[in-house]
Amino acid sequence: MIMKGARDDDRDLAEAIEVERARTAAGTPEFILRRRAEQALSNPKRAARRAKREAHRERAEPQLAVAKAMISEMALNMAATGHRWPKLHDGVLSNGTPIKGAHAEFFFADAHKAWTATRLIGGVASSGLSLPFGRKNKGAAAINITFADGTAKSYTVKPGPAVGKANKYVTAFNALAAKSD
Repeated sequence: MIMKGARDDDRDLAEAIEVERARTAAGTPEFILRRRAEQALSNPKRAARRAKREAHRERAEPQLAVAKAMISEMALNMAATGHRWPKLHDGVLSNGTPIKGAHAEFFFADAHKAWTATRLIGGVASSGLSLPFGRKNKGAAAINITFADGTAKSYTVKPGPAVGKANKYVTAFNALAAKSD
């Protein structure tokens, strides 16, 4: 008699494990499925609350995806504020081309730390007296954007805080382009 009851419990547990396997993502470890099934059998109210929470989470997933896309779009547009870089609205750039299939690169010749020939020659000629008065090369930075239709455009970036904004712009641009593919 005890054996029959134990078999029924095992059968109920096996059925509960199959229910959990169908409800959760593929690749969930067996011990987690077993624990959730045991909890569902021991406390049905708790299992109902958990199922309700998961259903709510599944309904909210599309809204979260839209919100994340809006956040990325806002980051791109905030970085482009005050610059002539194309802004984005609903997947279309301000120049009328879609972001789908586009690609951006940030090119930064880090020459602002180097000494120019003018500065070096000035220092040698005057035995170092005019060294502080030599010119310093600030370097060149640019954003190169290749649009989906194959056209390319280059935007210069001034040294200073704009370099950081340009880097953020390119990162957000490429992330949005990858999402739209």
